[in-house]
Amino acid sequence: MVLEHASGTIDVLVEYSTEGGFTLEAAGLLRTARKLAEGRVFVPRSVWIP
Repeated sequence: MVLEHASGTIDVLVEYSTEGGFTLEAAGLLRTARKLAEGRVFVPRSVWIP
């Protein structure tokens, strides 16, 4: 199943049964790895040069 939202779409996995009515068995999301943040650490010169 594909859900649409303001930023695009997201794939959703759905397992269900229709025997004796509708029963939801499981649901999950598919995601890709992407960079969430990047940073730098500034170390004072006095730490490296005594």
